[in-house]
Amino acid sequence: MGKKTNGRAEKEAYQRLASAIIEQGMSDLKTHSQQRNKLKITLKQIEDKIINEIDSKNITILENEERELKHKICICNKEIKSIMDFIEGSWFDGLCGIVGVETDNIKGGIKKAAMKEGA
Repeated sequence: MGKKTNGRAEKEAYQRLASAIIEQGMSDLKTHSQQRNKLKITLKQIEDKIINEIDSKNITILENEERELKHKICICNKEIKSIMDFIEGSWFDGLCGIVGVETDNIKGGIKKAAMKEGA
């Protein structure tokens, strides 16, 4: 009986771990997507300012800000791609199997959220 209890506890521990990994991936995806969207809005505002700016000194400052924002957006895109690669991989499918959730449901939810955000 002790072995069954140990086996059950071990299985539950793996399920909690798998669940935590999935949850962290979803949380990271949401965070990076929101951050990217905010950066894109700020970038658009900077681009609009550049168009309307007359002073060359201010244009240089704005262009530096623009470059920095584009770099940050690029970093967010790389993070999002890494998470999406993880989600599309067999390892993610295995984690979902351990937890007992349908992988397609999670992936469908992610795609719906991405479409809603315009990602």
